[in-house]
Amino acid sequence: MLTAKTATKVPGLLAVWLIGTAVFCSPVGAADYGKYQKDLPTLKRDFKILDKNGDRYLSMQEFMVAGKDDLAFKAADADGDGRIDMDEYVNHIEAKAADKDMQKQ
Repeated sequence: MLTAKTATKVPGLLAVWLIGTAVFCSPVGAADYGKYQKDLPTLKRDFKILDKNGDRYLSMQEFMVAGKDDLAFKAADADGDGRIDMDEYVNHIEAKAADKDMQKQ
């Protein structure tokens, strides 16, 4: 249901979506996406190496072995359940790589 409160958010959300689509569909955005996707098998392998107990999740201790701190753990734990699954790990690493690329420009 569209209320006055949510109706004011729609134009802003639409603008964010349009800008994100334009960036992703640009040759540069698409090239960057492809670059990160090529590393997916490597990221999955790294996750499995860090997952010492084989439960398909990284605990804070397992995550910190990779040289990350507790703030990075909390940032990577998107659903806040106190553990990081493979998707959260991949998303976190890709986001950090994208941030580094943006800082270089």
